[in-house]
Amino acid sequence: MMDSSHRKGVHAVPDVVDLVGNQFIKDPYPIYGALRRDRPIVPLASGGHLLVRHSDIVNVLSSPNFGNAPSRYSTLHSRNREKYTASDLAANILPFMNPPEHDTPRQIVSMIFRHRFKAVKGEILSLADRQVEIARKEGATEVISQIAEPFSLATMCQFLGIAETDGPMLKKLVESFFYLFAPISDPGKFEYVNVQIEQFRSYFAEQLLYRKTKPRDDLITDMIRAKHQGHNMTDAQVIDTCILLFADGVENVKYGIGNVLIQLGTEPDYLAETEKSISDANPLISEALRLNPPAQLIPRIVLEETALAGITLGAGSPVFLALASANRDETIFDKPDCFMVNRDRTKALTFGLGRHACIGGSLAILQSSALISSLIRSGFTVKTLPNEVDYIPRFGHRWPSAVTIGH
Repeated sequence: MMDSSHRKGVHAVPDVVDLVGNQFIKDPYPIYGALRRDRPIVPLASGGHLLVRHSDIVNVLSSPNFGNAPSRYSTLHSRNREKYTASDLAANILPFMNPPEHDTPRQIVSMIFRHRFKAVKGEILSLADRQVEIARKEGATEVISQIAEPFSLATMCQFLGIAETDGPMLKKLVESFFYLFAPISDPGKFEYVNVQIEQFRSYFAEQLLYRKTKPRDDLITDMIRAKHQGHNMTDAQVIDTCILLFADGVENVKYGIGNVLIQLGTEPDYLAETEKSISDANPLISEALRLNPPAQLIPRIVLEETALAGITLGAGSPVFLALASANRDETIFDKPDCFMVNRDRTKALTFGLGRHACIGGSLAILQSSALISSLIRSGFTVKTLPNEVDYIPRFGHRWPSAVTIGH
């Protein structure tokens, strides 16, 4: 239902937002803008509330009154660990952990991630050139499925230290992982998600067991060995963190590459910059992702009754932080809807903020920069225009279904 009392020509303010409704999937940014102006916190059709202003979102990310662990009303709550594989996995990965349980895994994964990032950076650049050459020879015309997906699979296999030939098999399991970040009301779908996660776990459990007998110079071995203040990660945390890193590094990256290319296709004056070097491309990638990130929001749970943007929320209430809206907040960014490579992006929330910021942000930027730079150097051009893009109806994500390219 829309409030019709607002000025003509200004986008109406929704009374309730449906994050998978046709209007929102097509273009959420006018809706975000209207909400920032007149209704900074709004109920969601699926339950909970959506928060849209930069200042409010930063306050929540910094406040001890909000946590990451699923609400007691959620199927993913830790009380269901013995009943559902998905609930058990949620209890083991950083996006769903509260301090102090969050602290040791966070420190270990961050330390190992930085080390591995440096070790494989050159190889990722080579993988990008290899994939683009394959695309050129095969006459690829669509980026996401034909180029970005095989590249991101190869990248994450390399990063984790698993066989690249296992990538396509693991890809079949990846999509189910992201249902953990959205309300699931369909019992059949939730059962399917649990089965897929069990298969995912089995694969990485075998990898972990192998490295315990034959250690290797890779991320999995590093996680087994690493300690922080005398504590290490449990086997289950290692396995489930591998699932988290792999899934995020494949799905959000491949769709993020699509979003960036759509933006750059409308910015011919900037495209030449990507031909120079990865370092030249990074600001372009970061700005494009500020404008249209593949992951639009993150959830938080109210730990104790709290007043937020003029509304009192009870303990256990879910709040979804619209990072994509914060990235276009008029009070933070000059001409926020414009593509400006040289702007100050220190307050951009594309990858979150603080102790719960996305650890893989630097890798996502590198993957995107490497592949897009290689595509441009090879003479590929973007054919899909922004108004021609169809987006997959996924809660909290902005994933383009296809991006066409040519020479």
